[in-house]
Amino acid sequence: MELSVRLLFIFVASSALLGACGTTYQMPEIDQANLAEANRILTEERGSGISRNLSDEDAVAVYIQVAADIEPVAEQFCREEHPDEPFSFCDYEFRVNTDPSAPVNATQRYVDDRPVLTFNRALLTSVRNPDELAFIAGHEAGHHIAGHIEKKQQQQLAGALLMGVLMGVAQAGAAYNNPYYRSDPNAVGNAMAAGGAMGGHAYSQTYELESDLIGSYIAARAGYDPEVGARFFAKLDKDEAGEEGMNLWSTHPSSPERIAIVLEANREIHQKIAVGASLRPDVEARMPASPPTPSGPKSAW
Repeated sequence: MELSVRLLFIFVASSALLGACGTTYQMPEIDQANLAEANRILTEERGSGISRNLSDEDAVAVYIQVAADIEPVAEQFCREEHPDEPFSFCDYEFRVNTDPSAPVNATQRYVDDRPVLTFNRALLTSVRNPDELAFIAGHEAGHHIAGHIEKKQQQQLAGALLMGVLMGVAQAGAAYNNPYYRSDPNAVGNAMAAGGAMGGHAYSQTYELESDLIGSYIAARAGYDPEVGARFFAKLDKDEAGEEGMNLWSTHPSSPERIAIVLEANREIHQKIAVGASLRPDVEARMPASPPTPSGPKSAW
């Protein structure tokens, strides 16, 4: 009886952890019209010199310009959303990874409780204009503002607990029905590891779309065009051609879906500008109370 109560408690606690995850902001609805426009943009981009890269000199100039514009806007946006947090919570640091072998990528992680955005050299030379890099930077800043790393950690814990409980119940039932049953001493641990992996992927695609939403607002507030910036997805889509379709284990949504979110976000932005409303997406859930424990970077792409 005592074991059953403990298992029930763990099950309820892990379910509550999963329930606390999800998006912070109200996500725009993607309809067929948005997807059709997104696919039109992708088709247009694929035939327009999409493979061209910036020179190292031009990439440095664009990065310096965008970092100077986006960093203060992202910090102000963060402080508006987290007014009770200490200064360091929204004190972004921008870094460049100059390793020529590093892939086209940007990441958000934490160093001494400070959000750090790192842009690989290959990414900086792959963007074609400041709008693309501004959107990417806003997207990365959005991961921190929405607490995605913290939420992923909660999901991993919840998934591990749930799978551990299920395996424990299964083993207890097998032992009850068969006095000769020998349980696998590694079964619960293996189940928890699998549950943690599944839990960590549960909302990954949704979080990327939410960061696209936040990144659109940050880019727009800094004077950039998020629709132009989101065209970078067409380049990623081409580079990833030949891969299998998206599934549960894919951490990023399809390019049409991401562009469609940005199109709808940009429509919201212009509506708010027209009525003099604050350029902030509508909040849907409670903000995280503190920065998560560093556990590796959050990748943008």
